[in-house]
Amino acid sequence: MTSISELGKKILDTRLNRRQAIGLGAGVGTTAVLEACGFGTPPTPTTKAAEASKPLFLDRVVEVTRVVEKVVEKVVTATAEPAKPTAEATKPVVLAQTQAATGKVELSASQAVSTPVRVVLAGTPEAASMGVKISLMEAKINPAESKGNGQWVLRHPDGDKTEVRQLPEGFTPDRDLVFATDLKPREIKKDLKVYQDWETAINTKRSAGALAGYNYDKNDFCEVPGFDCNVQADMFAWRTFQGQEVRVPGVGILKGGNGRSVVLNVLNLDGSVHAWDSEEHGPVYVKRGFTATGRIFDGEKNVDATEENLSGHWLFRQAQGTPEKSYVGITNSLDNAQEVLLVTVQRKQWGFEVDAQGKETVDAKGNKTKRMQFQLVRAELVKVK
Repeated sequence: MTSISELGKKILDTRLNRRQAIGLGAGVGTTAVLEACGFGTPPTPTTKAAEASKPLFLDRVVEVTRVVEKVVEKVVTATAEPAKPTAEATKPVVLAQTQAATGKVELSASQAVSTPVRVVLAGTPEAASMGVKISLMEAKINPAESKGNGQWVLRHPDGDKTEVRQLPEGFTPDRDLVFATDLKPREIKKDLKVYQDWETAINTKRSAGALAGYNYDKNDFCEVPGFDCNVQADMFAWRTFQGQEVRVPGVGILKGGNGRSVVLNVLNLDGSVHAWDSEEHGPVYVKRGFTATGRIFDGEKNVDATEENLSGHWLFRQAQGTPEKSYVGITNSLDNAQEVLLVTVQRKQWGFEVDAQGKETVDAKGNKTKRMQFQLVRAELVKVK
């Protein structure tokens, strides 16, 4: 019989779907496995017999759809009194808790093992002494090849050649990131006050015409344990990620420092949505930060102006906070950021995907498969004070 400890390890170390979970259930009971994987709604015990083997309510274990790698010290929190262990108590049950967890999952000890199950509570001395290491879902970044001293190998959009680029301290590009060849960033004005007002710099009061809209924002992002969140780049829209550290699959890692914050602007110039979540490209990681998004009005017509004014606006905010609302404290300082690691990428189609023989591939409907890329437009360390 497979023990709960072994079950937990299999849940963490394998890619389980419902069918696989049912197969795994042969060892410990299908119901227990499905519930542990987050499938189905658990029943509530009503009889004295059921009460005797009262199940533990554990934070739901997310359906694992991809291999997770980051190792952190986390143990699951129980919301019901665990069964008292016998003298021959089993090893603690430790199951992963992720930002995608919702609801509660009922896992009955009697369905799995004959000896009591012991759950270690997060934050207790026992948990600290155990040093339990649990894999959590994280922003999946595959770093590009480094030549040292801030030099990185980036690919041409055509994929037929590479270049060594000098990138600012704190920026680690993803190996899938390519450099833009059709857009040169405009110089950002030294006086950032010209970008302060959104309406004047970017929207309806701009003399040369509105560049972009503003849909919504979210502060204290990402607020879940582990700082990993599901989010998307809407079609023909901009999105910004800001904070102490930002990791975005397909783009890379931006790390701040003493007095330094990070800003990543993503310009989606395609009529398709790019989902950063567990089902597609992996979640983003934003540590103690902020995100916002809005529509880009003219597609690819004024991308250079849109990028400049967006970047200038967010640089001003990093330096000054939001004085209109008396909000300060970026980089945990009353003076806000002293410098900003600023990166902008554009997402766009670059031809069509081809197979190993150089033949264009098609989807289930027979349409050519678009080659979508994140292309690096700007990467700078900007002094804002």
